[in-house]
Amino acid sequence: MKKIGILAALFFFVLGCSKNEEKSASQNQETQTVSGDYSKTDFYFKLPSKNGGEIDLSNYKGKPVMVMFFTENCPYCLRASGFIETIYQKYGPKGLEVIGISTRGNIESAIEFEKKTGVKFQLAYKGVDIARNYGIAGVPYVYILDKKHNLYKFWAGYDKSYESEIDQSASKVLEL
Repeated sequence: MKKIGILAALFFFVLGCSKNEEKSASQNQETQTVSGDYSKTDFYFKLPSKNGGEIDLSNYKGKPVMVMFFTENCPYCLRASGFIETIYQKYGPKGLEVIGISTRGNIESAIEFEKKTGVKFQLAYKGVDIARNYGIAGVPYVYILDKKHNLYKFWAGYDKSYESEIDQSASKVLEL
């Protein structure tokens, strides 16, 4: 039984920490309109917020959004959070929104993540179905959505070597 647990952990480590990938925005299909002139993309979500209420992607219409999927006990998520917070502090004032999404179903996961990391960006929970829609196979995954909320770029896993590319992508998406 212990071997199965170790193999499962290794499987998620390999998938969750694989090299970064890229899709062009043209590969994303816009779907239905939510309100006014906001069109849902494949990356739309509406989830409960750690602070109460909901985080609805449509509320960020016209703004690029960085999304980080996490669990509170993932060592790579905890390491990535400091860098993602740096991106939030650097580009948040320029218009980049940053949202962390726990794949767990309880608010405690988001609360614990915030306590462990000290991040100031918004945190949502109950994100397992959204994670499936995004196609993640572990955590952390970091996505940058353009101003129309189509995929600009994403990174599977976290490694310090990704930091320069994530920073450059965050800067670039603000210019588009």
